Amino acid sequence: MIRYLLPTALILSTTACAAADQPSEKIVASEAADAAGEFGGVTFRRIAPGVWLHSAYHTTGSFGSVVSNGLVVENGDSAILIDTAWDDAQTRSILQWARERLRRPIAAAITTHAHSDKMGGMKVLHEAGVKTFAPRLSNADAPGRGLTPASTSLDFERDGWLTPASRKDAVPLGDLRVFYPGAGHTRDNIVVAIPGASIIFGGCLIRPPESTDMGNVADGNLSHWDAAAEAVGKAFPDARIVIPSHGPPAGRELLTLTADLARKAR
Repeated sequence: MIRYLLPTALILSTTACAAADQPSEKIVASEAADAAGEFGGVTFRRIAPGVWLHSAYHTTGSFGSVVSNGLVVENGDSAILIDTAWDDAQTRSILQWARERLRRPIAAAITTHAHSDKMGGMKVLHEAGVKTFAPRLSNADAPGRGLTPASTSLDFERDGWLTPASRKDAVPLGDLRVFYPGAGHTRDNIVVAIPGASIIFGGCLIRPPESTDMGNVADGNLSHWDAAAEAVGKAFPDARIVIPSHGPPAGRELLTLTADLARKAR
């Protein structure tokens, strides 16, 4: 089982910040005490009221066995998925877990870029009738990488926020805040914040704790990656928990770590 433990100081600062910001009424903590743990090859852990980390492994040729994280965010009687798991089977387990253990079926999903660890289970979501969202660039890149595009493409203003039309389209995503910081890990990578929980889901744009390099840079843009990480910090100055795709949650130091490593990699 994957056990990511947040430092006590981080938990306390997050709780204080969330209390001051008045968490959204749409983020509701469930009473499903038995929801945490392993289910169908995916591990689930609550990291804040109404916010669950899902983690699954896949063996890659270059990096060996790699964990990939995403989130399930409670939204009233349903839930919102941030990133699929690696494949259809793992993603199907997430849907079943949300329905049977969390007792809040997933109604909408957003993916943070067009790689298999983030979009590998899109077909399963569509079969289940889930409304899916991804950046327009992700949907453009997905077919060439053997991935299924989301049903709705999101567009962004020059400042990184959703256009008015995309904000209207993204109503099923509740109070999640979607931000495009520019190219980094990929040209299409976005981050998703949960203001009421003081959380940024940084996906693969943000390097995990104790990283010494930039990881997979095959589709990366090292000339802008540091600026992208810094833009995330400026967009969400009050966030206290930062979640990378391939390691445990930590604090805002991950934004600095990512920017520093990107500059060194250049």
